[in-house]
Amino acid sequence: MSQYDILGSMRSRIGHSAATLAGKVYAFGGEIISEIDDAELSTRYCNELFELKYEKEILSCTEIRHTDSTAEWPSRRAWHACASVSFSAASDQVKEDALIMIGGRSPDGSLLSDVWCLRRTNISPGTQPESAGGLTWTQLAPTGRGPFPIADHNIVTTDQQDKLLVIGGQQSQTELLRDIYCLDFTRNTWSALEIHSDRPCASVLTSRCFYSAVKIARVQDKTEVADNTLVKESPILLFGGTQGSDDNTDSSAMTISIDLETLSVDLQNETNFPLIIGHSWVSTKDHAKLFVLGGVNGSTGCYEDTVKKVEFLVDGGHVIDGVAEMGLAAAESSIQYDNGDMYVGEIAKDRMERQGQGTCTYANGDVYQGQWMSDCRSGHGSIRYSNGDTYVGEWFKDQRHHSGLQEYSIQPSDDSTSQGIRSEQSYEGEWMNDRRHGKGIVRFTDGSLLEAHWKSGRLLLTESILRNFNDKVQEDTFHYSGEFENGIPHGHGTAVHAKETYTGRFHCGRRRGQGTSTLFDGTIYKGEWRNSKRNGFGVCQYARTRDRYEGKWVGGVRYGRGVCTYASGAVYNGDWKDDFCHGEGRITYPDGTSLEGKWKEDKFCGDGMFVLK
Repeated sequence: MSQYDILGSMRSRIGHSAATLAGKVYAFGGEIISEIDDAELSTRYCNELFELKYEKEILSCTEIRHTDSTAEWPSRRAWHACASVSFSAASDQVKEDALIMIGGRSPDGSLLSDVWCLRRTNISPGTQPESAGGLTWTQLAPTGRGPFPIADHNIVTTDQQDKLLVIGGQQSQTELLRDIYCLDFTRNTWSALEIHSDRPCASVLTSRCFYSAVKIARVQDKTEVADNTLVKESPILLFGGTQGSDDNTDSSAMTISIDLETLSVDLQNETNFPLIIGHSWVSTKDHAKLFVLGGVNGSTGCYEDTVKKVEFLVDGGHVIDGVAEMGLAAAESSIQYDNGDMYVGEIAKDRMERQGQGTCTYANGDVYQGQWMSDCRSGHGSIRYSNGDTYVGEWFKDQRHHSGLQEYSIQPSDDSTSQGIRSEQSYEGEWMNDRRHGKGIVRFTDGSLLEAHWKSGRLLLTESILRNFNDKVQEDTFHYSGEFENGIPHGHGTAVHAKETYTGRFHCGRRRGQGTSTLFDGTIYKGEWRNSKRNGFGVCQYARTRDRYEGKWVGGVRYGRGVCTYASGAVYNGDWKDDFCHGEGRITYPDGTSLEGKWKEDKFCGDGMFVLK
């Protein structure tokens, strides 16, 4: 298809959509680009519909005009989504092909919440092809809660083309769509799918804009039969895009496996996939190969002028076989640098720069293996440092950038004082300029893990959770949210144990200061703490006995001066030791009589005074 004629034209635009219907491609809407002068461009939203077809080496482009003012027609919009579907309104009707358009952004910037269907009807004799005759727009009104308002999203049809999925997109200026929605055309209803994944916060993976969603070929299991209801849906691959207004390109490609019976999806992370935005793609008819054209490289920020080929291997599922450049091949070379570094891999042919895949062994013992761009580590790569630490993830200009896993080497020590010291074992999450930046998870050598957000390497207290932490005093581990210092509780926070919840002050990982403890049986203690135990003045209301104690505590038990009001109405005011009435004290009964004197382990002993009312 290297030589063909073009009939008709279509003004330059962005944010439009295109899908096939009856062997032709229909493009709708978008922002039309107009050049004001050499340095400035202007755009305007439109609701134009174009028909494109390729026949006899002629690519024709015809505008379908809206001539009937009484007929329905979608409003002006851009950054919407279209897909080809095939369905029947009832089981006894023949399926018909249609084009579905969902959402978008209006000229005033507001997001849209409508669903439109473009159908092909019989063309009357003498109807001009450029008129709207033969095509009918209809606004649908599905029941149920849909993903609205929505723009910058993508939609994908199921294998039978009678349902479509809406994934990602912008719902407001600051909010992205996290859930996956299914529109069933036979029932004309929306459903939200349940997301399953072994990754924490899996819904974050689907929260993106301007990404690509592609079906992947699969081989049917031998146990499956011809009945379509038993045939599994083809998986869907999601890659590229951004995660919000800061235009951070998303490195996490993933596959979605759909179960239409349970209305659920399974997410699985994919690695070794290009970071890209603003690209286009096309797949082979059997969905076994995918070609990614152009775009902006998320690691380097440079425009791509190549076509990447992705091949999928299927064996009861699917894996990514690899990503291959289809441009000029890079030259293989070995370079010995004056400083002792050694590089083996691809270089740019026109200059002696590391470009492509390669391995560099540094003079200090570090070894990097991965992608290079303009003589810098850029793209996906791994490094083993001379001290045993490793990093696997994304790079940009020789710095860890975007997402990656850093694992720290734990060096054995003969020093008995260092045994059992808690230290970081790994960090998995987002990076920027070689620092932790964004969401991440730190795992520690004691088995605890910290889910938190960082900014330029600094831990942010918002939405930080420490899991499975043990302060070496309590019998069990606990989950903690609140203030931190050096990765441990410090300041005000809440600790949730298996049978207790504590809210109050912490110091160096342990309870210290004022705090409230609520046991699962309902017992509540409010007061002072030290070394994670009740220590100082405090009040405890016991749930099972309904006793109430107010006084001194030492090491977690009543010790010193205190007053206990029992459920029977009796009141003891005196000395305590190891949770017992012990020392000088007086007990007053409900009838007014009292007993005052020496006590030992809750028993009155020695001389004393018994007073009758």
